[in-house]
Amino acid sequence: MPVDANICSACGIPFTIEGASDISGAASDGNSMASASLLIGVISLPLFIIGVIPGPIAILLGVAGLRRARRGGMKNRGRNLAITGILCGAVSVAGFFGRYLLP
Repeated sequence: MPVDANICSACGIPFTIEGASDISGAASDGNSMASASLLIGVISLPLFIIGVIPGPIAILLGVAGLRRARRGGMKNRGRNLAITGILCGAVSVAGFFGRYLLP
């Protein structure tokens, strides 16, 4: 690591007070798209039974959350949330089609 480094590039542990403040500021900048995808995906699971399908919204937000996680500095920030939201939305859509559109 360079002598003037504030944060370890391999693990992200801060070396200095400036590095610690950078990390604490970055921790509050979560991936809101991924969080919204998970929330709507979980809500969509019981709602497909009554004919409401917010599953596609969860899938779209999850894809946007994955893109934001990939573009951001940290690859894994919100990635798991987005993937879980996409899966819940897909299960909701599949359940809706299975219940209402297939005989």
